Amino acid sequence: MRILSIFFWIIVGAVILWFFKLNLDQEVNLHLIFKEFAAVNLATIIFFSLFVGVILGAVFMAIQYFKAKAQVSELKKEVKDIKQQIEKTDNSQIDYSNSITDEADKTEEE
Repeated sequence: MRILSIFFWIIVGAVILWFFKLNLDQEVNLHLIFKEFAAVNLATIIFFSLFVGVILGAVFMAIQYFKAKAQVSELKKEVKDIKQQIEKTDNSQIDYSNSITDEADKTEEE
């Protein structure tokens, strides 16, 4: 499976390089919200857009990673607390059947 993944990324990289090669000499006008740039190389715009997308994706993935890491830490703490509670109840060997009937008797008397 790893070989297929590597092969896939090599093909994707080759297609991107081929696309850049085709567009090296094209110039376009770039219209941003507040500014306009005339005669900008298309390959530069594509590369910059790809770079910004990778950076934003990495930032969002890092945010998700740290959120998940914090959640795992909280859940591990909760599991530890529950295990301690289970150990306490196993060690004390409480008989719940008597306490349930005692409570039922009290409510009937009232």
